[in-house]
Amino acid sequence: NCIYQTTNIFVEQPLEIPRSEVFSSLMEERLSALLSEIRDKGTPWRRTDDVDTCKYCDFKTICGK
Repeated sequence: NCIYQTTNIFVEQPLEIPRSEVFSSLMEERLSALLSEIRDKGTPWRRTDDVDTCKYCDFKTICGK
């Protein structure tokens, strides 16, 4: 669960990709909404119904999937 693969961290310099202001704005909006949902005690925590989502999840042992 990372943006850059840790196995490649010291192999070569990370790629530099110019950021799009539109993309950054949309990401900020979505992230803000997601964090608000996480903090909302009125929204119950739930597991996903899609088991494929759990294949590479670092936290699957915590939720029991």
